[in-house]
Amino acid sequence: MEYKVLDLIPDQKQCEFIFLLESPHKDEIKNNCPLAGSSGKGVSKILNKIDRNIKPDVPFGLYLKETNDVRFGIMNCSLNPMQMSAYPDEMQNNKNLFVINRIRNNPKTRSDHRLLQEDREQHKKMLVDLKERLTAIIQENSQFKIIACGLLARNFIEELSILPEHRICRVPHPSFNQWRMDNNEVVTMTNLIKSRI
Repeated sequence: MEYKVLDLIPDQKQCEFIFLLESPHKDEIKNNCPLAGSSGKGVSKILNKIDRNIKPDVPFGLYLKETNDVRFGIMNCSLNPMQMSAYPDEMQNNKNLFVINRIRNNPKTRSDHRLLQEDREQHKKMLVDLKERLTAIIQENSQFKIIACGLLARNFIEELSILPEHRICRVPHPSFNQWRMDNNEVVTMTNLIKSRI
């Protein structure tokens, strides 16, 4: 089994919103699709209030994979899971997983401020990979907005500084019911999406 999930962007030229998250987890690996688990259901539940075609009980990644809705895309900062629990027991002693997990557990720390050299190097490597993937989209589409979901996604997109501030929307990570209509950042995001679709 490969522990990697690629970005899901049905049409780079027409995409209006790209949800940027941390990394895939078990459901995403199983379905080979980003946002395919409970976090994906959290996204669908909120987006259903804007567009009834998005079913609240279907994880957003599975909806996007099935419908190829060109308005949206999903990316992760890391194509590989950053949580140790996403990997089987026999991989738990992999040194690189410890490094990635430390980066995940300190989501606000910039690459140059990481204490360990191996953490700085891995963080920078992840930034380079994300920059390459985003740059490929930017070359085709100068209008899309990034919805940075969670602290790590915010940190990565800010550290890259390749998009102007007005094209970045920051929201909590959709896990653990953090996306609620009483959250100002989520309301701002939904209003932004409503205004463009």
